[in-house]
Amino acid sequence: MVSEAVDHAVAAGDDQRAVQLVENDGIYLVVNSQMATLIGLVGKLPAAAVRSHPRLQLALAWASIILHRIPDTERALSLMDSTLETAGLTDDEIADMRAEAGVVRGVAALRSDRLAGIDDHIAPCLARRDHLRPFAVAACANVATFASAYRYDLDEVNRTRAWAAPYLERSRDTFNAVNGLCFAGIGHRLQLDIPAAEEHFRKALKIAKRSSGSHSYTARLASSLLGELLYERGDIDEAERLLEEGYKLGPEGGSVDFKIARYVIAARIKALQGDRYAAGRRLDEAVRVARALSLPRLRAMAEHERTRLGLSRGPDSDPWPPTSYESRRQPVDAIDEITVQFEEASAIRLLIAADDPQKKELACRWAQEWVDRTTSPNRPQALLRARRLLGASLSAAGRVDEAKTTIAIVAAQCAQSGMLRYLVDGGPYVAAILAQLQADQRSGWWRPEWPEIPPDFLDQAVNAEVAQRI
Repeated sequence: MVSEAVDHAVAAGDDQRAVQLVENDGIYLVVNSQMATLIGLVGKLPAAAVRSHPRLQLALAWASIILHRIPDTERALSLMDSTLETAGLTDDEIADMRAEAGVVRGVAALRSDRLAGIDDHIAPCLARRDHLRPFAVAACANVATFASAYRYDLDEVNRTRAWAAPYLERSRDTFNAVNGLCFAGIGHRLQLDIPAAEEHFRKALKIAKRSSGSHSYTARLASSLLGELLYERGDIDEAERLLEEGYKLGPEGGSVDFKIARYVIAARIKALQGDRYAAGRRLDEAVRVARALSLPRLRAMAEHERTRLGLSRGPDSDPWPPTSYESRRQPVDAIDEITVQFEEASAIRLLIAADDPQKKELACRWAQEWVDRTTSPNRPQALLRARRLLGASLSAAGRVDEAKTTIAIVAAQCAQSGMLRYLVDGGPYVAAILAQLQADQRSGWWRPEWPEIPPDFLDQAVNAEVAQRI
């Protein structure tokens, strides 16, 4: 084993041999999701030897970023940069290492849930992709896929997957294969192409299981996203099993989307099952993780879920003042726009719950602005979310006819995508309108301007339990 060989080399005082052993196995360990093992091996080496080897620092940066240890990643990349010119490398080798380091920085941006800078980080790799290790190029493609998905550019997602395929095949690593499929699946889900998203998530899980087993790091990543999708479809038991498997990754595993699934969606399932205490604990944990890792989208979604479920804060929670209509902020990118949408949705929900007609009317106006905002350019998932909130706001304000029209559109779209729980999770005001739509459908009073909703789907939605209080 490499660990024993490193121990022997260190004990013999052969620092160069020890470093070479770890360098040779560094990316192999990362590819096989053994990041902690690599970091542990590096910890056995003399500090001076570690600092003077740029390839070792690059491997350490890979391991650190996959474990979401961004300060450690930045430190390793800085040490790599400072030793490149004195390590006896050729100009091409230096250019390749800098390009690969750019990919690591792109992954850091991805893990930090921001799009800013991603294109600049990965551009050198894209320019030199036939010179770099297939693992690095495949990771670069995954970063590009993630960015294109959140720019709602599904054509670019598909183009990226196409050119990346040979590099994935040559790298033969499950980690990049699973992440790439998951990010592509996210792109399809943002476009509400739910069958394609499910196909990607299931393929990712199949590859992970075949390569490393059902309880591997990569299998737990894929389980998280598939679990969320199955929950929205109404397969609650299977969703819970997959999300609990994903939860075993701990706070560092995966980018924000994976964390949202295993914290926020899992909390919703627990509340639906009547265990509101467990739901609150899971959301408290989500808030702690979001705070520790500086992930505002996770925080906004956890706080929105807490607001909607009517759960109190944990004893160590910091304040989360609701956004006001007057103090709205402009998002910095497409991902931050989702964060802002959830921040403002929490405030709108509180207006809905207030015993004040003026506040309910403000909720309607504010929710309508989000519908207008997400209509063009078209962002299907965000638009569906905005319409669902508008329907709830109109219902709460007593504007029943308008609410029916809005919720009928949402229900028809959810029926087409098979998203039963997503519709029901609109909350009690949406549920009230669904019951009225069912009565209209059964009595033959369905309006010609309303889209058709399959009666069986509408019956299921009306009969489903609602966990939310708002």
